This record gives sequence, C-alpha cells and structure tokens, in this order.
Amino acid sequence: MKHKNIVDAYIRNNKYDWILSECKPGQRPIEEVIEYAVFTWTPKLKECHRNYSAKNGVRDEMTIKLRESLGSLGTPASFEDIMKWVYTNRVEGFASVGVYDTALRIGIYFGIYPTMVYIHAGSETGTKNVLGNDYKTKRAYYFMEDPEYLVFDPSVYPLEINKLDPYHIENFLCQKKEQLQI
Repeated sequence: MKHKNIVDAYIRNNKYDWILSECKPGQRPIEEVIEYAVFTWTPKLKECHRNYSAKNGVRDEMTIKLRESLGSLGTPASFEDIMKWVYTNRVEGFASVGVYDTALRIGIYFGIYPTMVYIHAGSETGTKNVLGNDYKTKRAYYFMEDPEYLVFDPSVYPLEINKLDPYHIENFLCQKKEQLQI
C-alpha cells in the first residue's frame, strides 16, 4: 500500500481525461482527430502535452501518412489493431511515445481503450521503480517484437496502481516515476 497516496494524488489532480476528451466520438471528424493525436495538443492551450522529440516536419509527415492510409484501418476491433496501424505507418523520427499517444487518441475516437500497459522511456522508468530491476521478466512482451515497445499486463503492478485503467497506469508511471520506488 506504499503507493496509495501517490495514486490518490494522481486521481485527485488528473487532467489526462480532460486532454483526451477532445478525441471522443462526435467531437470532430477522424481527419482532425488524427492531426490532434499526432501533435498531442492539449485542448484550448495549443501546446504539446508530451514533449517527445520529433524533428521539424516529422509530425506533419506522420499526419499526412495516417490520413492517406485511413482506409487500411477500417473499423478497428481492438486497441492493438489501432496500435498496429499507427506503428506500421510511423515515419522515421516519430518516437514510441508518439506512436502510443497517437493510437490512444484515435482509439478514444472509436471508443476503444488499451487493455494492456504500453511502456516507453518515462513509464519504463516508473515500471522499473515499482517492480524492480527484473521488471522485464514480469509478464511483459514486445509489441510487434520491437524492443522499443514494451507491454505489460496491468496485473503485474501493485493493487493500488492496478486499480487504474491501463492508459492511466502508463500516464501515472510516466508522471510519477521519480516518486515511485520499490
């Protein structure tokens, strides 16, 4: 229960759902959601929520590529379908956190959320701080067999963290990584 206070503070101060609310069905056409998702803009603030490194033009190129390949997405049945679509269409310089954030926002448009915890640099540090140095042995796998895309079953996390939805677990681990220790 040592993470309970940190989780409770995260829940109390959570603005993540507000950021994601711009992608809910009926808010805007899918083409706009794709741009919003790729750029990870916060609503009304016109600034980037995640500061992952993408050189000038990479986000524009990614937006164009996803819009052009929208027909190949069809009607996704799972978050993994959306993740695969974004992953296979990614452009050079578009980081794993960008792929995940884009897939999450597009998933929300379709009413589809992740059932697993998709990890990137910041949330990987949080996972290591919670689970220990052997964290990769705890029911993890690599999405598309790519070591940049580590995925965990939410059940590997302590109960107080596990009570969060998987997309919140990822965000929590990234935001609170410095406060989380074994």
